[in-house]
Amino acid sequence: MLDYLISLCTTNEGLFSLIVGSDLLIALAYFSIPVAMLWVFRNRSEDLPYPALWIAFVLFIFACGATHLIHFAGALNNSALLEWRASIHVVTAIVSVATAIALSMALPKIALLPSPQRQQRELRIAVERATREKDALLLELNHRVGNHLAMLGAAVRKELRSSPREDPASLLRVQDLLEQLGEEHHRLSELDYDIHHPAHAFTTRLRQEGRMEAG
Repeated sequence: MLDYLISLCTTNEGLFSLIVGSDLLIALAYFSIPVAMLWVFRNRSEDLPYPALWIAFVLFIFACGATHLIHFAGALNNSALLEWRASIHVVTAIVSVATAIALSMALPKIALLPSPQRQQRELRIAVERATREKDALLLELNHRVGNHLAMLGAAVRKELRSSPREDPASLLRVQDLLEQLGEEHHRLSELDYDIHHPAHAFTTRLRQEGRMEAG
């Protein structure tokens, strides 16, 4: 085994085999990469900001693979295959130059694209703000519901005082029901939005900003 490895690196036949084998492996790798890129382009084309540049790289990589494949074929046939090699090399040169120009023109715009980390950070901030606004809205609704229950209770008590009836049982039942609803609402509000909940601070800040804009 060691002698075979030494012969690969020291004899003409061994070096020839290394070159031919390397050309074949490189060609296969160059052909497999565009296939994978085309699969991504087909399934995620709406997420690619520069599809034309993507296709240009597909053609560029494929053309590079073709140059190694023609080297491999020429070595096996012991022929220069000059016509084929010239055609493939010219096409590869054109595609390479076009891809390089397209990339250099797109680089300033690519540099402005937000990174995935930045997008995740901005999304997280937006979600947190939306959550705070939602909690603040629910807290405000809780306050308003509580205020309306208190106003209804006060109205019932006023009615009981100002319009005495022989049988105020119905109003008393309404008063008891309103008191129970008020107590239950207060209890649930404290469970969901205690004094340390961020919604309190956020609501206060929104009210202050609203007063400043109004002033």
